[in-house]
Amino acid sequence: PDRVTILRDRETYELIYRITNYLGGYTYLGSSDVFHLHGLGYDGIRGYSVISLAARSIGVSIAAEQCAEDFFANGAITSGALRHPRQLSNEAKDRMRADLESITKGSGKRWRIPIFEENMEWIGMSMPLRDAQMLEQRKFAVTEIARWFGLPPHKLADLERATFSNIESQSRE
Repeated sequence: PDRVTILRDRETYELIYRITNYLGGYTYLGSSDVFHLHGLGYDGIRGYSVISLAARSIGVSIAAEQCAEDFFANGAITSGALRHPRQLSNEAKDRMRADLESITKGSGKRWRIPIFEENMEWIGMSMPLRDAQMLEQRKFAVTEIARWFGLPPHKLADLERATFSNIESQSRE
């Protein structure tokens, strides 16, 4: 399949299959000479790559894990911005940023309370994890990855739907 390019005849609109030969050059075959089996796709001709879809699923799971790791590594404090009623110079911004980081970043400093001066206010800029459905995403990731590899979810320690009546059968399986 990696050497086949699907083309369409401009006059008859019939599919033509261009096969790249090992020694160079091409061989062209009509649709009557090719058994074309494709999966679900976007244009009715080419199927989606199952490997790339599985890689995307795994990538989303990795990103969700990284997000959760970053969230808890920052003491469950989400990102935000400071709003000041006036225009600040670059030096003032840098000083305020350094002050805030010195108060909140580092071991044992996560729960120190910053004090904002001159009518400054904190504006949260992160989506709450509840709205991002972080827990649901992390649970679904196990089921989705199990599906790609053809494994029952309990083989990956997903016992959410396990009961006393079916856990024995699952163990024997």
